[in-house]
Amino acid sequence: MHSAREEGDWEAWIAFLVRGVRETANQAAQTARRLVQLFNEDHAQTLRLGRSAGSALPVHDQLQAQPILSIAMLSDHTGLSVPAVTSALAAVTKK
Repeated sequence: MHSAREEGDWEAWIAFLVRGVRETANQAAQTARRLVQLFNEDHAQTLRLGRSAGSALPVHDQLQAQPILSIAMLSDHTGLSVPAVTSALAAVTKK
């Protein structure tokens, strides 16, 4: 920026900014792709829970949309009872 201000080299400054924006955008896109991949893997794993999947899937979907929720909030958002949400959370967090 000093050379842009002192010497009028605004093209170099703009090129520097554009490079930074491009790199940041590429990193953000890569992170978004990885998150979608993780969501899909978790969804597939949740489907394999058998009977628990019926409660676990709405909980999983809600947590994707809003990752920080209390059990009571999950119950409100999914229409599931608090015990059902608690069981679903236990099922989806087992490794």
